[in-house]
Amino acid sequence: MLLITVRALFFLQCCAACCVCNFLVLFYRHKGLSFHEIGIILGGIYPLGTIVGQVTGTSLADATGKAKFIALFSVLSQAGAIYSLQYIHGFLHLALLTGASAVLGGPVNPILDASAIHTITHTYGLPLADYGKFRVYGALGWGIAAAIVGYMLDLWGLKVLFYSFAGVTGVYLLVMCTFPMKTDKESEDDDDETASLIINTERKTGEEQVEEGKVSLCSHLFMKTDAALFFPILIVMGACKACVDLFLFLYLQEELGASNLLLGLTLSMTTVSELPFFFFSGYLLKKAGALPVCLVALFAYALRLGYYSILRRPWLVLPIELLHGLTFALSWTAVASHASEIAPPGYKSLTQGIAGALFWGVGFACGGIGGGFLNEAYGPVFMYEMGALLALGSCVLGTFLYAVFCR
Repeated sequence: MLLITVRALFFLQCCAACCVCNFLVLFYRHKGLSFHEIGIILGGIYPLGTIVGQVTGTSLADATGKAKFIALFSVLSQAGAIYSLQYIHGFLHLALLTGASAVLGGPVNPILDASAIHTITHTYGLPLADYGKFRVYGALGWGIAAAIVGYMLDLWGLKVLFYSFAGVTGVYLLVMCTFPMKTDKESEDDDDETASLIINTERKTGEEQVEEGKVSLCSHLFMKTDAALFFPILIVMGACKACVDLFLFLYLQEELGASNLLLGLTLSMTTVSELPFFFFSGYLLKKAGALPVCLVALFAYALRLGYYSILRRPWLVLPIELLHGLTFALSWTAVASHASEIAPPGYKSLTQGIAGALFWGVGFACGGIGGGFLNEAYGPVFMYEMGALLALGSCVLGTFLYAVFCR
């Protein structure tokens, strides 16, 4: 039964997110904001707020064991903030409320990922690689919601975004209430003690244990070669995703004359590409490894962004969206799995939060602010050309460093 709940949570999570995430740029443009202002809000303020929310919320979840309460509060409070956006005017007010929604909603995704992985691996004894087979239901939710929302936008306008978001979020909250979310503090106390004995060969107490725990966290996350390469890759991937998520719809609609229905279909096409990668992600990760998968994702981003720069007919965007399976579905499964693997005992939620903060926070902020500036100053074609060069250069450098230091 819990495995069905995990699938339902991923499905509803992405249904709700799809109602506002990519379409929200159209709302801000309707409010009269420039590309640069949109980049600052959605690419700068929102991701940085997400960092604060993710790190703070996941730390509290690990420390207090109140993961479920924090996740429920996160979803409910963020939903209220986002729904209120439709009544707000002006750059400053929109920026402040958007930033508040980011902080409030930051904890829920890493807590859900950590809880789902715990349920899959500990409660049911399935391999970590099977995570993608459950995450695929999020892709289904995203694709179904995208096509429906795109069609409804053409019929009823931008207000439908907020009404549909509120309705789906309500169902999401109800399902979440039935799911016994676990954090490391609740589920791994015994494992922590065993791991401590193995690592230290003898039990230590008091301040000595606390200090050693801090060293263990730092050594696991920041002093290992694969982690030192993993975290910068996350930042670049986040920057590339910002160039897609924040500016593609505006580019298609304002420069190429695309309809809202086509915008929805682009998201549905990304879902089609996600399904096989999520389902077979376990096999692919086992064969290739997480870091090589992330490097392939960077190369796919280079192809995708380069294609946008030469696009002249809006409907021709659909074929290239199939690369989304590589740039997000497979790569994000690799990110979640690798973050879980490198996490020290007792810090899995926090490690998921750090990985999410680097991708959706630092990386997305760099891509959103930088992309917004390039878009405003030189146009979307130049922005996508620079994004393609960044992805390709990072892929080449990362491949060289991986071959030299991580093999």
